[in-house]
Amino acid sequence: MTEKYKPILIHIFRVENIIVKGGHLPDLIIWSGYIHDEFYAEDQRTHAADDFSRAISVLSDDIDFSKGILGPSGFYINVYIDGDDYSKTIHTLHMYSIINNSDVSITEDESRTKAADIVWYIMQEMGEKYCFTEIQAVYSDSNGSFSIYADSMFNRELTYKDILRNTQKKP
Repeated sequence: MTEKYKPILIHIFRVENIIVKGGHLPDLIIWSGYIHDEFYAEDQRTHAADDFSRAISVLSDDIDFSKGILGPSGFYINVYIDGDDYSKTIHTLHMYSIINNSDVSITEDESRTKAADIVWYIMQEMGEKYCFTEIQAVYSDSNGSFSIYADSMFNRELTYKDILRNTQKKP
């Protein structure tokens, strides 16, 4: 490998970014016992887009959630293969701009819970084939914006309790 393309790893508790001189990412990245294959991930994103759209459709039809809820406006999912058992995969999910225009009298605590509820609902509706170990989302309502960032560091599937505990009001 020439010096021009040698990856530089930046460690902040774990590998956060892999930067390659010249701005090119490798197609295969291995860390924490998991493999990220960009070609495989891209194929899986195609399927995930269908599952995500179906989950949003179900969310829209659910009377408890549908009134005034917009979004998410977009999402990004990543797939990692277990280095010890190639049949197992884990997933990270990023959702943008979940907006709740309906609950104007909602309290700040209720907003926090509603944000976690919507994210959890989408995760569950996507199906059992997904093992989410990291979630990032932004939710907004009359109380402001709330950020959800829950990460189990690839160790286990996230729970509702993880989502709720990691839902914070943005300053």
